[in-house]
Amino acid sequence: TNWPSSSPSVSPSSAPSVSSGRGNLSDEVVGFDEFTILEIVNAGSKSTFLSNSKSTVTILDSIYSFRNPPSYSSSVDPTRRDALYETDAVLNNYIAHSNTAPFIAKKLIRALVTSNPSPRYVEIVATAFHTGTYLSNNVSFGNGEYGNLEATVAAVLLDREARSGTLDMDAAFGSAREPVLKMMHFLRAMELNTSDGTPREITLNNLDEKLGQEVHNAPSVFSFFLAEYQPVGPVLDKGLVSPESMLFDAPNLMGYTNAFISLPHFGLTDCDWGTGLGTSQERYVVTDQRGEGT
Repeated sequence: TNWPSSSPSVSPSSAPSVSSGRGNLSDEVVGFDEFTILEIVNAGSKSTFLSNSKSTVTILDSIYSFRNPPSYSSSVDPTRRDALYETDAVLNNYIAHSNTAPFIAKKLIRALVTSNPSPRYVEIVATAFHTGTYLSNNVSFGNGEYGNLEATVAAVLLDREARSGTLDMDAAFGSAREPVLKMMHFLRAMELNTSDGTPREITLNNLDEKLGQEVHNAPSVFSFFLAEYQPVGPVLDKGLVSPESMLFDAPNLMGYTNAFISLPHFGLTDCDWGTGLGTSQERYVVTDQRGEGT
């Protein structure tokens, strides 16, 4: 529904405040009709002003009808300003949706801690995202604003489920490391360096063919693996998920094994019949095998 061209009967300053879908009209409101402007208090106590108007589309002699979605743009005189207003309204609706906080919480927990967090853990992180604050050992994180990532990440990393050593013995805790992360951890642990000690950028070609994963080259907008992936076996039998395991098929595992066998002997090159991680022009070697590197 387009905004009415006439002045609304209730100004935003005197509009009723509605929180969590409930509220009463204030005594200042003289009339309540389709021109009334309502103030809705969203997540984070931020206000949104909405027109109390509804548009219904009817077809086939009113046999069928459906709600016409709100629109900020006029089909007669569209402007860039109205398009920006409508885009902002859509994004604000997404970020204030009740599912947003737990969705982001679970994504962060799975990326940083464990693939199968408990409902309590997700709730703690989602609450930190919603309130913008998190308290741990009398230390406060966040600024109190909805969606504050300082508070959210602090809740992810400082919660007892993330720091308990006891859970390390639980087979359902933790997550599989992605192939690219395994590679970077290995190169860092082995103190990868050039033969002459000159620092250079690393060239890593065709990792998607060798490891099944290449940075900035995901096969789709849904990343390299599905969040709900369950490999056949104990994970599936127990109703758990292991998203990263989607990359652990036989060709990728063989490519990973060949590449890491080649790395200590030939450095970061494509030697050993092209099974290495680099190119033929690379001059990187693993430091404890410097004499055997190229």
